[in-house]
Amino acid sequence: AGVALWNSTLRSEFARTRTLKQFAAEIHRQIGNAPLYIVAGEKPGLSYYYGRAVPAIDRRVRPGLATSQPVYIFARKRELSELAPEYRKRLRMVMQAHTLGGGGPPAVYMLAPPGMESASGRKWSSQPNG
Repeated sequence: AGVALWNSTLRSEFARTRTLKQFAAEIHRQIGNAPLYIVAGEKPGLSYYYGRAVPAIDRRVRPGLATSQPVYIFARKRELSELAPEYRKRLRMVMQAHTLGGGGPPAVYMLAPPGMESASGRKWSSQPNG
């Protein structure tokens, strides 16, 4: 009986808490065709569900990045330390997944243009409404 319960109900619920399928669709709805990057490596599951390749951002600062249009970065909080400090100080979380996994739930951050400040005069933070 326990095996049947696991196979029929709990296994699918467990899988749903680990997949990026719904989050990738939500990302696409919110940012449209704006550039989306990952911090490093590859995330084939994200690319598959997103519908196109999601490249790694160059860890060095690229002067023209995010000057004419918003740029978004998909990352888990622990991955942000791999970004150049110039990028990290310009990040603002715009959405977070409700999935499980190592390093905490993934999130999407908007990379603000250089020198952009929030309405309060503070630099953007990586926290929502920061």
